Amino acid sequence: PRAWVYTLGLLLGCLWGAAGMALWLRRLGLSLSASAFGAAVVLASPWVLQCLPYSDVWAGWWTGWVLWAWEGCARGESRRWWLPAMFMAGMVYGGHPEVAVLLAGAGFLYAPVRVAAGPEGVRGLRRLIPPVFASLVLLAALAAPHVLPLWDRASESLTYKELAPEFSTLGVKFFHDLWTAGSDVAVVPALFALAVLAIVRGERGRWAPPLLLAVLGSVVLFRPPLLGWLADLVTLGGTIPPFYGRALFWPALAALAAVGFESLVAGPQARRGRASALLMGGVFFLLAIVSWDGLLGGHGGGHGDNLAPSWRWA
Repeated sequence: PRAWVYTLGLLLGCLWGAAGMALWLRRLGLSLSASAFGAAVVLASPWVLQCLPYSDVWAGWWTGWVLWAWEGCARGESRRWWLPAMFMAGMVYGGHPEVAVLLAGAGFLYAPVRVAAGPEGVRGLRRLIPPVFASLVLLAALAAPHVLPLWDRASESLTYKELAPEFSTLGVKFFHDLWTAGSDVAVVPALFALAVLAIVRGERGRWAPPLLLAVLGSVVLFRPPLLGWLADLVTLGGTIPPFYGRALFWPALAALAAVGFESLVAGPQARRGRASALLMGGVFFLLAIVSWDGLLGGHGGGHGDNLAPSWRWA
């Protein structure tokens, strides 16, 4: 395609992904402003700014829609069991199989955790068996025209990932990358504060599922020494490189930050909360300017064709 067509496609993908993210957060019970905030966090994340030309982001645009659909099933809308499968098929046809497998698996895990964290508890899991099984069968049927020919020709292709000496640790992140300017997992400190606030002051049914997804994404990204077995389990024995955990880490962190944001702007102490948020954001921003090496100059990320310098995120 021509440059303007390609750029328009990227823009429409951003809008599609942001809409799904916002609708999922609205279905969780967040306000319009908090939902928009969560969607904006994903759009402005260094993962998107640095990797938008790559199809792992394109598959990630379906994450919010998948979770929105599973949230409906968790609420008892079993007649729409086909919606999660439709959106997960969109991930598959996005062209990045590793990300599609990782996010689809997280989607199937989301609904049971959401129900167990709600008023029904584990007793409500039984009613999820039919829609989950039906969605899995429909997803297999929808994805077959794309996956089966790809699987048949897989032996004739070669990827640089197979040339790595340790495939299961290719692109693994380190915890200091969380505060290193230029990293695609660099997190503004205020987002961490909002995520903690979500757990302290938010409703368990809102923060528990995103927290689980954030933990799984972190396990894939960082492969903690004591949790290597879990990383191998989530990545199908290490066949999914760790850096693809970004597609799970950022939407989950954005959701937690949105829940924390909601606790600041809602309730009887909303005015005090907004003032505290402004003060906290200003202090963290000043600290970032003073202490983050290369904040105003580095592009980072390891990609030569980044759409924007990573300092814009900070």
